Amino acid sequence: MAEETTTEGKRRKLSEDQDASSSPYSLLNEDCLRVVLLWTRASDHPNLRLSCQRIRIVLNSEIYRKERSNHGYAEVKVELLSPYEQYKMDRNEDCNKEEKGLPSEEDEEFMNKYDQLGRLGEYGDHDIYSRDFRVLVDGWPLHKSHEKHPRRFRLEMKVLPRRSPFYEICDAHSSALVNLASTLFTNFGNPSVQSLKNALQDDDKLPLLYIGDFEMPFEYRSTLSTVGPLILQALLKILKGRYSLAIYVPYGEPQKTEEERNADKARDPHADLYENELTEEEIREKQKRKERFEALTQQDMRQLFRAGFTQVNDDSVVDNDINYCVYGDSGMDNDDSYYVFVTRQCAIESILTEQQALSMPISSRPPPPQEKMGLSRELFLYVRNNCSAFTHAEEMIKSWQRPLEEFSEVANKMFLLTPYDEKVQETKDLKLTFDRIDSKLQDIRDAENRAEADMEKIIRGKDSILEMKLRLGTLRDAGDLSPINEILTDFIEALIYSTLESPIPPDISIGDALVIIERLETLSTEQEQNVAGFLTENRQAGSEIEDCIPSFKGKIQDYMNKRLKEEEAKLDDLREGINV
Repeated sequence: MAEETTTEGKRRKLSEDQDASSSPYSLLNEDCLRVVLLWTRASDHPNLRLSCQRIRIVLNSEIYRKERSNHGYAEVKVELLSPYEQYKMDRNEDCNKEEKGLPSEEDEEFMNKYDQLGRLGEYGDHDIYSRDFRVLVDGWPLHKSHEKHPRRFRLEMKVLPRRSPFYEICDAHSSALVNLASTLFTNFGNPSVQSLKNALQDDDKLPLLYIGDFEMPFEYRSTLSTVGPLILQALLKILKGRYSLAIYVPYGEPQKTEEERNADKARDPHADLYENELTEEEIREKQKRKERFEALTQQDMRQLFRAGFTQVNDDSVVDNDINYCVYGDSGMDNDDSYYVFVTRQCAIESILTEQQALSMPISSRPPPPQEKMGLSRELFLYVRNNCSAFTHAEEMIKSWQRPLEEFSEVANKMFLLTPYDEKVQETKDLKLTFDRIDSKLQDIRDAENRAEADMEKIIRGKDSILEMKLRLGTLRDAGDLSPINEILTDFIEALIYSTLESPIPPDISIGDALVIIERLETLSTEQEQNVAGFLTENRQAGSEIEDCIPSFKGKIQDYMNKRLKEEEAKLDDLREGINV
């Protein structure tokens, strides 16, 4: 039997090879064959795959799927699973499915917790995921690809009732959704920005359709591809009458290639946090990654434009710094000032062309200032670090006052005690307190050592300020203004971190800069005097405590001797009573 099967397989393969050699398609090169197959219907693809091995290879190739999508020949079909199909899928994933038995449409759980869209949430909301749809692209089941699949497809949607407490409903799902709700809506679910108010009708109270994740396989990610917009358009048609407004937050991460994602995983996510340690080459590389991420975000955004979405372009949203936050494993910044929306009345019947989507303007925040390089960066870091050193020294001086106050409280309690009328247990308490005094005394010595170390830092900072003063004076005397015009702007920004009270004028001259340097020198001298005064008081307090310790030890020893004699007298009295 096995030999017959093997023989039959060989015959089939030989027949396919003969068909391939005799097929007219064998005379075409791969590019010409691919062009011919672009025009075919998806329903004919199964038979075409069986007809010829060469055709099967072309139909299964990534470049064929990409070109078919880019030229608008890809056929998309989207279906939402019925509530009962979703219920059966949930029961199969339930760890207690054996105890509950086989699912049925008459189950109480199905009748109470499912409606026409599927699972009901606590607030009457719905979570709809990729598995709840059937998404077919040219007959290929895109919804069956999982997270690690090379052609992964990911879709997550939420249908949220627009009523009070709207913020609480969004908070039950994710922090990103809360950020969207607080930016675009009131707590009653009504729009708070003008662009949404103009788009929505006053009596339209249907739920919000939030598209959380929308990731396509790599061959369908370009703005020229029609698959993504067609899937979105089909979803809006399926849910028509179930929502009033659909919103999506464009994000560049789903548009990245596998090489870019692997590079992000290999990169240290904390490397960009230490600006002082970055080289100029690393700064340029960081800037390139930001520009690339911004381009991918806008590419993701324009795919939604083709499906009929429009940007929320209110100034209060685009220029809102609260919406700018770190997001994602790649460590890039996610600009949540980008929101796109479409109302159910404005949902289009046919997608826009790529030219129409590219011609739509995108409102964005002004680009951040360029990273400082060369001498400008060195001066900026130098002034900022020295100004922050003065503030740190002032905070340290304030923190050292607390150990002295604590020791003073303990010492006052110790010397005001009258332990001679106390019980023997108090002797142990006194010894324990004495040990704490020793510990406090050691803390004072440690604080003195730290103050001396900071005194050295302040003196070094003072020397650096004098060097800067001489440098500016030399440039002024020489009349060389070429490097000053560039560095003064960064110099003024850096001084904002200092404790100077008077504002810095924008048209500062070299003379004014020298005046500011002199004020920093005065501040350094004051800090030096404060630390020196603290050292003097600290040493005096430590000496006074050390002088009192021997007397205090003697008092404790006298008390212990007296208590011992009293206990011995009690024992003698007890012995005499026993003898009697």
